[in-house]
Amino acid sequence: MSIIKKDSINYEKIDPFMDRETTKEVWLDLQNRTEHSFFLSWAWIENWLELLPPKAKIQLIVGRLGKQPVICFFLGRSLSVDHKLILANRAYLNTSGHPCDTLTMEYNGLLVDKTLVNDTTSWLRSPLLKDVDEFVLPELSSDEMLRDSMTDFRLADDLLERTPSYFVDFPQITESSKEYISHLSKNKRAQIRRSLKEYGKFGEIKLKAAETADEAIAMLDNMRVLHDARWNQRNQGSIFDNDFFMGFHRRLIRTRFEQNEIRMLHVYHDSGTLGYLYYFYYKGEALFYQCGFNYLSGSQHYRPGLVSHYTAIMYFLESGAKKYNFLASDSQYKKSLATGHDELLLIRYQRKLMRFNVEKGLRRLKRSIDQLRARLDSAKFSSG
Repeated sequence: MSIIKKDSINYEKIDPFMDRETTKEVWLDLQNRTEHSFFLSWAWIENWLELLPPKAKIQLIVGRLGKQPVICFFLGRSLSVDHKLILANRAYLNTSGHPCDTLTMEYNGLLVDKTLVNDTTSWLRSPLLKDVDEFVLPELSSDEMLRDSMTDFRLADDLLERTPSYFVDFPQITESSKEYISHLSKNKRAQIRRSLKEYGKFGEIKLKAAETADEAIAMLDNMRVLHDARWNQRNQGSIFDNDFFMGFHRRLIRTRFEQNEIRMLHVYHDSGTLGYLYYFYYKGEALFYQCGFNYLSGSQHYRPGLVSHYTAIMYFLESGAKKYNFLASDSQYKKSLATGHDELLLIRYQRKLMRFNVEKGLRRLKRSIDQLRARLDSAKFSSG
């Protein structure tokens, strides 16, 4: 453990593999004093740390006022080569940067006790990042305080992605005295009703929530079968093929189901399954994370995803949840079911180095080539 002093805050770096108890103690202490997402809860962090390989380079950064922790976050490190040419020392916020680490961190940020400290950016001016060429902040909550402070790091701001996180605000629905479906567009209401009618020919549509961790894991396995089938039809690999991903979620379900932080739902009718949906449930918010749907042929009105989500939304609304969050996705059907959205940012900050100017030039060239190919393919299709 090393201590780096800056201003009134002392920053220390802790190896979470070698000192798990201190890591847990600090994280839980600050978690209980700050606003945070499920992805920054110890429930997520502990399972993530447990399954990361020993070769993953990651440190817990803790800022203290006296002995009191006031800021903490994880800093992952990697040495990467882009385009077989561009060498970069990268740092990552709350993710490792290791190739096996395929988890999606959403609503990312720092754990900060804002009642005790106003300066939450002094670590950027400390030696903590002195050898970093590039700092990656995945799926960052729209936190202008953190984003604006990066000017202290003397980096160029390179916003890679801006992604909506659509949600259904249940208090808004309740206070309106109107049914949820009435808040949707006329076209979406018609699609839902027509699809419900078509599936109703097979029997009543029902929803079953897993009651034990074993039942939830069995549903996870069934969900994987449907998910893989869909992605194989598209000749694309499935995230479920990743051993780290599957190991993490099996362990997460095992460790957090009894704390009521996992919900696994099965939507079905008398003749079969429509879909399985996997959620985290935290502070009254249902966070939709993964799914597997049973796509039928024979009618364009079979919409298993639409009906499953609608059924799940009604289940959580009637259960007293505060929000149904689709998480980061620009999917049109999620947008059409939502009443609002947050914004998550994937930001990369780079030092102003020549090699990164070369990389940006290569990326612009690649985009131009891809656009040209798309136009040529479109022209060939039209002429054919």
